[in-house]
Amino acid sequence: MDPTSSSREYEPLSYIRELEAMMQNAIQQQQYTITIAIAKLLYSILRIILGQQNPAHSSTAMDVDSNVLSELKALGQRVTEIITKMDIELIKQDKTLRAISKLRLQELLKIKSDFCLLLDDWDCDTTFKEAYTLLTKADDDIVAVLLPYLSSLSQKCKLLPTWFPNEALNEMKKRMNRPLIFVNLNRLLVRTTKSSDELMNQLLPILHRFGSFNRKRERYQSNAWNLYLIGLEAGHCGWYQLLYLIMKDLCRNVEKEANFYWLRSLGSLALAEWTLSQNQPGTDHYIQCLKELKVSLIDK
Repeated sequence: MDPTSSSREYEPLSYIRELEAMMQNAIQQQQYTITIAIAKLLYSILRIILGQQNPAHSSTAMDVDSNVLSELKALGQRVTEIITKMDIELIKQDKTLRAISKLRLQELLKIKSDFCLLLDDWDCDTTFKEAYTLLTKADDDIVAVLLPYLSSLSQKCKLLPTWFPNEALNEMKKRMNRPLIFVNLNRLLVRTTKSSDELMNQLLPILHRFGSFNRKRERYQSNAWNLYLIGLEAGHCGWYQLLYLIMKDLCRNVEKEANFYWLRSLGSLALAEWTLSQNQPGTDHYIQCLKELKVSLIDK
């Protein structure tokens, strides 16, 4: 064996260690752009190497020493922990995020979620809960940044169904006067939780309170636009019954015929999808949706 082969084999690892040292130095100098760039590079390296160890890639798997793999995974853990300290520090520094800080935080959380999802042994449930706690205490700017991060983390969370739906519903009750947070909590709920009759029965009264629903006139008296946004997110995430019920009532809030039929078409489409999910034919609702959509476009 070539006496230099061992050093060549581990040479890439020395470069990776050097990158980590550079990142640590950039953090000390508060050079966020450099820190994020190095973190992205390290993630790309780890994703390629660790991804190749998946049994699905056995035919093309890289022959990597087990000790090297362990060190790479440990590196991923360290980088994730470092970013965690940085994002919490940014949130504490900027109660109302300036544009540049908001961009930094978005980048940090994006790369952090990438690392969390890459590492098999990372506790995404605990990380989600910590970030959710920040969200419930944060201002609107920070909430807007945390939402996509939490949605991404939820992909690997196994315990969310045991606590998050009830927690989100209770938090929404407290946030009636903070529309953006209320909407984002609802978005997070429908993104991370499957629709059920039980949840629908709990959620609808909360939405009625949020929109000051007038039962006699069967229409919302406030937060109509926010309810529209909630409805769209619900439909995108498969909560078709919720989209249908929201649009059915919202269409009474509009004056222009085009808007009326646009909302009706969304409701009919949602009803068609919901009907199909109940193993019933939805053809008539699809046809109704197309008719209403045509009217809404003609009126414009």
